[in-house]
Amino acid sequence: MFIELFIIALFAGITPGPDLFIVIKNSLSYGVRIGFATALGIAISNVIHISLTIIGISVLIEQYPSLNAVIKIIGALYILWIGINAIRSSPPKEEDGSDLVKQKENKPFFTAFREGFLISVFNVKPLLFFISIFSQFIGPETGVYVRWLYGLEMVVTVGLLFSTIAIISSSIIFRKYYNKYAYWIDRVFGVVLILFAIAIGFSVFFGK
Repeated sequence: MFIELFIIALFAGITPGPDLFIVIKNSLSYGVRIGFATALGIAISNVIHISLTIIGISVLIEQYPSLNAVIKIIGALYILWIGINAIRSSPPKEEDGSDLVKQKENKPFFTAFREGFLISVFNVKPLLFFISIFSQFIGPETGVYVRWLYGLEMVVTVGLLFSTIAIISSSIIFRKYYNKYAYWIDRVFGVVLILFAIAIGFSVFFGK
């Protein structure tokens, strides 16, 4: 049972979404420390998602479309704000790449943590994902401690996955390439995040 949950959590983590893109973006822009901070924020938000699922409050969110919509809209607006800021980033000075690295190492740890946390905690998809997964693995006969062990396993798995992505994204090879094309890469990430925000908004107002 634990192996199945581990595999499912891995596949869920690597599915393209705002969580994945913000980890890659912050790791490329500011290095592994800020990437870890972003991944930690996402992991803590997953603790909240899983806790709500286990104690049953998430069912209320699923049953009340208006509450679901409000959470989605808040998340979409925050993602939109980050995307717009990425697009509006200033072009680099015509100097060597080391200046760009210094310029990019000034994001506070807590700011990156907050970005990861807020993007994930206001994303209803992980919550619905945990509901669907736990409904398959948890029954009335499942002990309380086993339920929390399942939840802990998924949090740790996704957290380690995003931390690994942060390490890879902030490696010297990737950062050298990023330093050369940072102005345009930031805009690509910004556009992707804005598209995610638009897709979420579209699902709220035009989805079934």
